[in-house]
Amino acid sequence: WLEDVSLGGATTLHGPVSATVSAPTAVTLASLQATPADPANQATHLADAERAFARAVESDDDYSRAYLGLGITALERAKIYDQLGVEVMLIRPDELVTATHAFTMALAAADQPPLAYVPAKAALGIGIAHLLGAQHDLPGWSVTEAVTQFNVVTATLAGSGAAGLKPVAALAYGYLGIVAQRNGDWEAMKNNCQRTILLLAQSGAQPDARTTAEAWGCVAIADKAMGKYCDALTDYESALQT
Repeated sequence: WLEDVSLGGATTLHGPVSATVSAPTAVTLASLQATPADPANQATHLADAERAFARAVESDDDYSRAYLGLGITALERAKIYDQLGVEVMLIRPDELVTATHAFTMALAAADQPPLAYVPAKAALGIGIAHLLGAQHDLPGWSVTEAVTQFNVVTATLAGSGAAGLKPVAALAYGYLGIVAQRNGDWEAMKNNCQRTILLLAQSGAQPDARTTAEAWGCVAIADKAMGKYCDALTDYESALQT
């Protein structure tokens, strides 16, 4: 799982990477609205990451965390951004298939260090793949399956309370908030994004300011949709102060 640098310079935890196989840290791979850290060099960064994780798998085909890295890389390769590198315009279905296969291999691998939380991270990745596919109306990809996978992550945290799971569950709640927005369930959107904020504050990892700000933005959208305009203004101020 990667530690990457966001546009704001914050380091975000996306899981353990082999100490013997270095991967680039300038690639932003997962947040509520992930965008390339450097659009001009995005393809190069992803290719470097893919080669690093592939070498790790070649060295040990039971190395679950390398499969997680391959899955995350494929998820980012699946996105076709606009010229500014901000909005995801299209999705490459073949990369979603590659990503879910990699996450499935991570689940099947014999190497399952307890503190790597591989099952939860693989579930998060599979959920993101399904949500991306469903958002772009691609056949075979399901919001229902995305929600099922995100709920696996949140249930895992509820069952263990492990601090290392909190950043992963925070993202799962954030994506559940996006699903709630899609369904027009503003209260659920607000509640899930507030959980994202709370878990990131509790995680003990270096603060993920970017995702926290995005979550506050989601809370603001929900409050505005429910007619809570003063609350929405306060939410936006919290986002700006993050």
